[in-house]
Amino acid sequence: MVTETTVLGSMSLSCSAGESETKAVVKPVLMQEMNISAKSMLNVQVHQTARRSVSGTALGSFNITYSAETTDPEKAAELATSANSMAADPTSLVGSLTTAFADAGITFDASSVVVSPPSTSHVAIAAATGDPHLVNIYGQRFDIMQAGTYVLIQVPRGSVAKRSLLAVEARAERFGHACSDLYFKSLNLTGAWVDTLSPGGFRFSASVPNTHVGAGWLHIRHVDVKVRWGHTAEGVEYLNVFVRHLGRAGLPVGGLLGDGDHSKAATPSPHCRRSLSL
Repeated sequence: MVTETTVLGSMSLSCSAGESETKAVVKPVLMQEMNISAKSMLNVQVHQTARRSVSGTALGSFNITYSAETTDPEKAAELATSANSMAADPTSLVGSLTTAFADAGITFDASSVVVSPPSTSHVAIAAATGDPHLVNIYGQRFDIMQAGTYVLIQVPRGSVAKRSLLAVEARAERFGHACSDLYFKSLNLTGAWVDTLSPGGFRFSASVPNTHVGAGWLHIRHVDVKVRWGHTAEGVEYLNVFVRHLGRAGLPVGGLLGDGDHSKAATPSPHCRRSLSL
């Protein structure tokens, strides 16, 4: 099964800005210090706890938490090392913050920075990525070999569409000559649980921008779903989907990423089988 690692850390500092301005400065600095290139990989929360006057300047005291997530084991180790290094010796972090706050015209108290040791957690996730490679809740790996619309997640298993609490449905389309040149081009996230977040559910298309693509996890009752955009070297755009905490759904989980039968979807079409035999 795919394992996602989360590195969670916290720090505190004082500056003259508000919460949003502080976050706008701190997040790029943390990305730099942790060697993170994608904004969606790092989540930063800033909360003001107090306000004081220093030499006539009003400074706010802020607690800052950050979490970085990845399914890449090497990147996970790198993130953990970077976070531990910042806590053990924040000199580089403080220097980068000093420059960034000065560039933003914000008064910053470098002596106020306190960085706490990070924690690391691991969670198994089901995923459908690339062209498409799937890993279900049992850790079984398979590829979709036929174009069509597929139910990836269905809670409860076997429910009709109008009675589903959570349903993830994706359409795989062929782009290329190889049998495996299939990509998820559209994805629908529906069900009664989803309606509490967005009535009618969420609709995603690989070719149409959506603020929820790459924005992080959607928390749907006890289950989390994340949709990310990708593209091939040839420019074919596609969607990736990740699902975690399916065991907390409290009901049987159907679909290809659940305990649904994937044998037909993973079998090449007759045309592909003939091409391979030739």
